[in-house]
Amino acid sequence: MDAKQRLQRLLAYLDHDPANDRLREDAIVTACDAEEAAVARRLLDERLASNPASLLKPWAFLGARVALAERDWESALRQWLRLAEEAELPLPDRQHARASAAHLQLRLGQVEAATATLAPELAQVQAGEPLPDLLQAAWLRVEHHAGRLSEGLDWALAREAQGQLAAEAAGVASMIAMDLGDLPTCDRLSRAALAQHEAQGEALLASAALSLFSQEPEQALALNERVAAVRPDSGRAWTQLGAARLLAMDLQGARVGYARATDLLPGHAGSWHGLAWTQLLLGDLVEAERLLDHALELDRNFAETHGALAVVYAKTGRRQMAQESLRRAQGLDESSFSAQYAQALLQHPELSGEDLITLATRLLDSQRMPDGRRASTLLRAALRR
Repeated sequence: MDAKQRLQRLLAYLDHDPANDRLREDAIVTACDAEEAAVARRLLDERLASNPASLLKPWAFLGARVALAERDWESALRQWLRLAEEAELPLPDRQHARASAAHLQLRLGQVEAATATLAPELAQVQAGEPLPDLLQAAWLRVEHHAGRLSEGLDWALAREAQGQLAAEAAGVASMIAMDLGDLPTCDRLSRAALAQHEAQGEALLASAALSLFSQEPEQALALNERVAAVRPDSGRAWTQLGAARLLAMDLQGARVGYARATDLLPGHAGSWHGLAWTQLLLGDLVEAERLLDHALELDRNFAETHGALAVVYAKTGRRQMAQESLRRAQGLDESSFSAQYAQALLQHPELSGEDLITLATRLLDSQRMPDGRRASTLLRAALRR
């Protein structure tokens, strides 16, 4: 039974027992899961209207959950922050609200604000005190978004060695390990997280990202399609889906995936780069060049973007500019996929469009690392940046 079917059953029960608060709470959560935000809002408002003086919990927490379902990020954030300071709530509930607020701030790109929200808990970390399970993940997310990858992973591995790493935190740590290129650790941590919590967000993303480095493109595509369906608001999920479709040479599908990623992560150079490559392979060189120029504005030190520009210049007869971009790409990363492609194109200008797609397929296949020792430069960098 999917969420929508379960919701219909709960609503039918609630019609016969409208005063059943437990049933109403379950229906609100299920409506959010089923992306029926209007239904969730109606159920919550009915409860609050019947008893405005109702207990703070669970209805106030559900209010924030409904605001998230409505994509009203600012309202949800205000509610979480208010709950974090609510003296009537027990400490674990205030910590839950604080962690939820920080998570949302990170999704909105407010890294400094998230750090400030977690300041009391960060003091515990600095003092070496144990953190509750919920706050472990919150702190690791701050470390991840702030770019303190090695520090965050070291902390997580130390907790793991002591048997103190929570499942949610293991999932976050698996994504950090992915971004550091440590695939075995990423695999171990994501498996540990999913064994305890099969829908843990970062572990799902990490597991799907790992599949991109496998020798099974169809399985990788299916897994990333599933994760994007489960996490439709995750820009990273759409970036990975774009990459999976590109590896499968589904160019139109890749364009859709990357375009959605750029909507959700406008500051993520790798998504713009992937969209540009898709346009390049589709033959729209003008649009590809525009997208690559924008990607360079976001990150001038990404070798793949310089290499892709070299490809565009070579295909449009600007050989000197192509060679200059090629040198920049190779200077930043001698194993750059885009640089290899550009070099082949400069050496063999007679290649047809079909030949170029065949070349891209072979080079992309060479990016896979079946031994799992390290992620390929192209995929790891493009997913992280």
